[in-house]
Amino acid sequence: MKRLRTPVREYLDKLGLDRTMEFGVEVRQAGEADSKALRGVLNAERKHINILFYLLMVLLVVLFGAGLYLVMTTPYEPLILWLIFGTEFAALLGILAMLRRIWYEKFIIATALAVLEDLPPEDAAQFILLLHSKFLRKR
Repeated sequence: MKRLRTPVREYLDKLGLDRTMEFGVEVRQAGEADSKALRGVLNAERKHINILFYLLMVLLVVLFGAGLYLVMTTPYEPLILWLIFGTEFAALLGILAMLRRIWYEKFIIATALAVLEDLPPEDAAQFILLLHSKFLRKR
């Protein structure tokens, strides 16, 4: 989320939209060049997240298969089986939590790219401000 938060914050700072309540901050109109630059950054981030997503999916399947193999080949020792199940369960839950965060970022990027492509730059900038304040800003 940090990698996604930075370019959106820079885009809003360049337009002066994130600090509109401060006195003396000039808000400038968003242009096509601003939208195009943000689209390029978001596309690069989307490629990075897709690679990470596929890598984690492969890791999830490999860990599940390795866990099944260890359970099937281990002689019946309750302590060893509990250890295998426990570590397998914890690892799979950790990977699922990472996949959930990645899915969340993919959704935000896809929404932002669709808005930047279809709306005029001024309306898109207002939507990106809303997206930043609701989903990306640290609370």
